[in-house]
Amino acid sequence: MEKAAHTLRSATPSDADTLVRLWTSTFNDAYHDLHSPQDINSYCAANYTLAHATGVLTDGEHECVIAGSGDRSTGLLVIKWAPCPVDMDGPSAELKQIYISASAYGTGLGKMLFEKAIAMLVDKNIQWMWLTVSDSNPRAKAFYEKNGFSHYGAGPDLHVGKDVLASSILVRRVK
Repeated sequence: MEKAAHTLRSATPSDADTLVRLWTSTFNDAYHDLHSPQDINSYCAANYTLAHATGVLTDGEHECVIAGSGDRSTGLLVIKWAPCPVDMDGPSAELKQIYISASAYGTGLGKMLFEKAIAMLVDKNIQWMWLTVSDSNPRAKAFYEKNGFSHYGAGPDLHVGKDVLASSILVRRVK
């Protein structure tokens, strides 16, 4: 696949609608082979609301970056300034989401967003990045492992409609 030119920008409260659309479309892209449309729709309706997006963009606990190609939004990055639920030997923050549109798979956008996440943590003197990933998402797990994450332990059960998925906590030293 040809690499497209992507731009990154910090999201603002006026991007709440864009964030909801990106969350919904990229979640569907990542999980359409695993969950029924009804379960995906149920999950998105419960978790990707305008109120939730507005909260993420205004609460001071999150930082969001939106990726675009031309006039189209193609991905997002969300950092939550929250420590890992297990003790780390230094400050940590959660990589909440790196989601990209299926049309951007293989273009380098995931790596670009990941490098932006690292830079954001370095700027705040954070030493560890952690995340929770579904064990049923091999594309995401492979991406994170390729980028230096190690399996730390079992994460919480993730509920998508009536489906219940196991997850893992992955960690990576930032600096």
